[in-house]
Amino acid sequence: MNFIGERETAGNVVKKRCSEIGMLFRILFWISLLFLAAKVIWTIYIGTMPGSSFRLTLMEAEGLTYGVAAYEAGQRIEFQEGVLSYAASSSPKLCFMAGMAVSVLLGAVTTWILWLVRRIFRNVEKQETPFEKENSRAVRRIGFLVVVYSLVYTLVLPLLCSALGLGRAQVSLVDGKMVLVGCLIISLSYIFEYGSALQQEADETL
Repeated sequence: MNFIGERETAGNVVKKRCSEIGMLFRILFWISLLFLAAKVIWTIYIGTMPGSSFRLTLMEAEGLTYGVAAYEAGQRIEFQEGVLSYAASSSPKLCFMAGMAVSVLLGAVTTWILWLVRRIFRNVEKQETPFEKENSRAVRRIGFLVVVYSLVYTLVLPLLCSALGLGRAQVSLVDGKMVLVGCLIISLSYIFEYGSALQQEADETL
């Protein structure tokens, strides 16, 4: 009897911790969503400003061009080596807006990840078990989004600048560590799915 009581107490402690962590991720999600909304509004507002409000500084190192696009309010966007060409010097506003678009996209991916984590902990609170099909799908999506974040961070801006005639499509290597983390998370989702199948079999047996 004491053993059962101790086990229930331990379970309640873990459930309480999950509830607290879930609350933290709910707060982080809403903060991220508010920042994303503010960034979208700010990007739209900046897009209405005249081209004279922007400036672009280009420099060259080892045959590759890199630069900094700036808005008169003080905001700066840095471009890695090889992303821009000297053709971009005539379009500072377009360079800045391309950087802002990628920043918004990265913010959207981050917010989506936080929403999925928030939903996992909410399901644990409701179902009192992490082994639900919905949770395994959410974990898998988080893994894919981590990979997407890495691809957006390294590939989208160079390709976008190239498409706009601002760069040479000189892309840097994808962050292998982030891709590996994403693949590991995807792998873990199948453990959750297996646990969900075992949970369902146990429930049907009872």
